[in-house]
Amino acid sequence: LVISLLAYAYHAALIKSAIKGRMHVVTASYVSPAMKDLDMEAKRAGIVVMNGIGLDPGIDHLYAVKTISEVHEKGGKIDRLLSYCGGVPASECSGNPLVYKFSCSSRCVLLALSNSASYLSRGKQVDITGSGLMGYAKPYFISTEKE
Repeated sequence: LVISLLAYAYHAALIKSAIKGRMHVVTASYVSPAMKDLDMEAKRAGIVVMNGIGLDPGIDHLYAVKTISEVHEKGGKIDRLLSYCGGVPASECSGNPLVYKFSCSSRCVLLALSNSASYLSRGKQVDITGSGLMGYAKPYFISTEKE
């Protein structure tokens, strides 16, 4: 199993290598056209490629800890784990028009705004085109007061 936290630009090359080695792949990246082009080749190789499985730092780190534990249980050793990510900053620390602190490539964040989205609402699937995605954006207010 290959768990990649690499930048999205490297994932097509990584998936090509995984196809040759017949290794399953998990990435935190959205599916790029180059990655999508490898879908049939991956299926023919009998591997699963799961993309977009990440939240900085959430799921990436949880899975990294799980994998490290499995390696240690089998007597292996992890030489190095590097993770570059961030979190949701306090609004007073987000002095930019997007009120967002970039924890990865700002280009990736902006490209993600063109992706379509699907979710379940009251048991029904809702599909939103990439061009309409930001029309669904709304503020969420979180109360710090105890009820």
